[in-house]
Amino acid sequence: MLAAGVEFDGLFADDDLLAAGAIGALTARGKQVPGDVSVVGFGGVAEGRTTRPALTTVDVDFFQQGWLAATILTRLLRGGDRTPPAARVLLETRLTVRESSVVAAAADPMPARPDEHARRSIPLPRST
Repeated sequence: MLAAGVEFDGLFADDDLLAAGAIGALTARGKQVPGDVSVVGFGGVAEGRTTRPALTTVDVDFFQQGWLAATILTRLLRGGDRTPPAARVLLETRLTVRESSVVAAAADPMPARPDEHARRSIPLPRST
């Protein structure tokens, strides 16, 4: 998008590591994050806390996701409940706002050390 000259002020990556890479690519092209472009990732991996600026992310409980998948698979393999699993399973998510989004940057200056990053966690509504 940058090479094509497309102007944008926000980027949502489907993975925190991709979002971290995007922050690097944006800053290498002279863009300020979040001044010019806000960046949000998905997953809530630990590396997101150590990027500069720290990554705003949608946290997912991967343990819960794995447990639900294993429970459904075990039930099917044991021949018990043959009711097909729901077409859609909703998992709890939380928006963790850090410095890579405009909201966080306006509220908190960037701390000197990564472990001092402000972390605000906001529950996201479930969609149907």
